[in-house]
Amino acid sequence: MKRAVILCVDDEKEILTSLKAQLINNFGREYKIEIAENGEEALEIINEIKLNKLSLPAVIADHIMPGMKGDELLAKVHQIFPRTNNIMLTGQADVDAVGRAVNNAHLYRYISKPWNPTDLNLTIAEAVKSYFQDETILEQNQELDKLVHKLKNYSVELEKKVKERTAEVSKQKDELNENLKIIKTAHQKLFVSEKKLKKLDEFKSKFFANISHEFRTPLSLILASIDDLLISEILNADNKYAVHLIKKNSDRLYRLVNQLLELSKLDEGKMRMSLSQGNICHALKDILSNYDSVAKRKRIKFKIHISKDFVDGYWDREKLEMIVHNLLSNAFKYTPEYGEISFKSNQLRAKDISEINSKNNADNPYKGKYVSIKISDSGFGIPANKIDKIFDRFEKVDVEQKFYSEGMGIGLALTKELVNFQNGFLFVKSQEGKGSTFIVYIPIEKSGFQNAEILDGKAENLTDQFDGVVKQDLEKEASISRSVKSRENKEYQSTNSLSILIVEDNDDMRNYLANKLNQNYIVELAIDGDDGLQKAIEIIPDLIVTDLMMPKRDGLSLCNLLKEDQRTNHIPIIILTAKVSVENRIEGLQTGADDYLEKPFKIDELRVRIENLIKQREKLREKYSKMIGYDIEELELSDMNG
Repeated sequence: MKRAVILCVDDEKEILTSLKAQLINNFGREYKIEIAENGEEALEIINEIKLNKLSLPAVIADHIMPGMKGDELLAKVHQIFPRTNNIMLTGQADVDAVGRAVNNAHLYRYISKPWNPTDLNLTIAEAVKSYFQDETILEQNQELDKLVHKLKNYSVELEKKVKERTAEVSKQKDELNENLKIIKTAHQKLFVSEKKLKKLDEFKSKFFANISHEFRTPLSLILASIDDLLISEILNADNKYAVHLIKKNSDRLYRLVNQLLELSKLDEGKMRMSLSQGNICHALKDILSNYDSVAKRKRIKFKIHISKDFVDGYWDREKLEMIVHNLLSNAFKYTPEYGEISFKSNQLRAKDISEINSKNNADNPYKGKYVSIKISDSGFGIPANKIDKIFDRFEKVDVEQKFYSEGMGIGLALTKELVNFQNGFLFVKSQEGKGSTFIVYIPIEKSGFQNAEILDGKAENLTDQFDGVVKQDLEKEASISRSVKSRENKEYQSTNSLSILIVEDNDDMRNYLANKLNQNYIVELAIDGDDGLQKAIEIIPDLIVTDLMMPKRDGLSLCNLLKEDQRTNHIPIIILTAKVSVENRIEGLQTGADDYLEKPFKIDELRVRIENLIKQREKLREKYSKMIGYDIEELELSDMNG
């Protein structure tokens, strides 16, 4: 670090030497002591000090010197180093010189010769101290000025940012107010829409309830009349089959009406619990006995395990029947031949239910006894992305290209709501291609139900009080199906040599068409799209009648493949469908279908369309035969025989 300099100026060498010695002795460790014999030499040293950027705390100069006087020198020093403390040393008192030094050189002190060493040391020490204090203060002031400048800049910048932020906040506030207005308007619209939807939902529920009630009366008359016909002896075999078919589908409509009525009761809060007391084990066995014939017909292994540990309990028999029937009907519907369905039931404590519910994130408000019903099948299963929708009303979850389900999609929705209404739980586990499992837990103690009506009669006689629709329908379905199977095993013979292939997955519709067409044509049957494709290539029929919605392969895909195949592209195809939109008709015709008939249709209309298409093909055959001079059939036979 560079040392500060104390400069001594005197024209007398002895005095200068003595002064230097005293200063070195007292200040030499901290400061460099420089000497000059005249003013000019002193200025050279001062300029060099400035050039080297050294500090000059004090200058001690004699007043009477040849050339430049002491007051003149100190005045120049003050010009070069304004903060240096100047001390005048002289043996002759010169008031004017001192005055000039004070005015022009910022004179720090005047010391007379001969000087007092102590006084000189103190004077120089104070002068140096004062200089560095001033320097420190100056540096601090400079730093302070810098800080003040920074603060001013920061203040300006902050003020600018505050203004910008204020403007931004103001803009955001305006946008927020605008958004609030939009949200408020949307909320009002949503509120209005919600009220409209609520009214619409109420209207829909009332409509379903009213239409269902209206359906019950004519359906009851139809069913009663059909029963009278069936017990009479006026029907031949074919007519009896047709009446059985009417009976089966009327019963199906009757069940659908009942389900719609149950849903409307739930919506309107009119559903009531009617509890009967008894052993649920016997009741379940009675319900399951109705499915033996269905299991045999479909060649399904139906395993039943009902625990013997059941004690008497309370439950609503109608709701129990509906829940079990809906779940088992679905299991049999979606399980193919030679599949397997199992029914397991036992009694559980609240502790067991709590453990099960904790795994399924469900609450368990009731702490009593439950009946557990578990129905598993080896059917097609439910896709993972559709499993959450199966309990939605009117939601039909079909396994694409594998199974097309009939119905309105209310069975499982009603089942779920009936279970919930009884403070129970319903869980489903399914794996596509491997089957599904439905598990139901329902309380079987009076304390598990609120505001429930307790019936006087025991529930063991459940079969006697069963409304009979399900059981009779299942038995008739099995009977009709056995008749259908026997019809399918033989070809529908006719004196006519023209053949028709009917591709239809619904047993009743397939055999109804065959029964109506076999008098004029040789009728072949196929149960789905894949079966239809195979048989069309094998037998090359004169015409094909196919349903649109079928498992494995639908009618559009079948039509497209047949029209692209050289062996079958000449065969006329009529598509039957319940889809009535223009888009569906266009899509069907674009695949190459020759005609399109909507369900429900009249059989006479279908006969006319078949005859017209066959006649058109015959005319084309005759036309091209004449053009080439050969009979087409003879040519084909010649080619086949080599």
